[in-house]
Amino acid sequence: FLPYGISTADNAANYGNKGYHYTWFFPLEKNGKKVLVAFFMLNNLPGNANRTDPGDTGHCHDEGTYAFGALDYLKASMQTMACMPDYDYKVGIPMFHINYGCDVNGDTYGNPERWWTYADKKALKDVLDKAPIKIVTAFFGHEHVRSIEKQTLYIGDRKEPANKTE
Repeated sequence: FLPYGISTADNAANYGNKGYHYTWFFPLEKNGKKVLVAFFMLNNLPGNANRTDPGDTGHCHDEGTYAFGALDYLKASMQTMACMPDYDYKVGIPMFHINYGCDVNGDTYGNPERWWTYADKKALKDVLDKAPIKIVTAFFGHEHVRSIEKQTLYIGDRKEPANKTE
């Protein structure tokens, strides 16, 4: 185990993500139907480009540890799952260490693009819209505000209704 993930030969050899992203499967069977549920753990950020944290004034994060190709990993993992035989249904649940952030959240310090840029949000939406499996929900962590139950993901300026997604 690593600080934000698990080190496997597959991660290192095929994705170069140093174990930051990983997937585990949970097969279910009932009344002759087989369902494969996959949990995709994506650390740290959901983009492909590594960048510097604009809010990390104490330099707590190692440079270049932001994304490790998270979206490429998610696409490849979903495609691998889609090709697995012998299941009636395949569903996925992406989980992100970092919340997508919002300008009302305390840990973004007034910067709604600190963790996720609007481009990252749009790229994630595009990946999930084209998923070869059914994505049933997504979980976002790291929030330090206990009162948050649900947030809206914006892929651009909040004043434009077309930028609001579910």
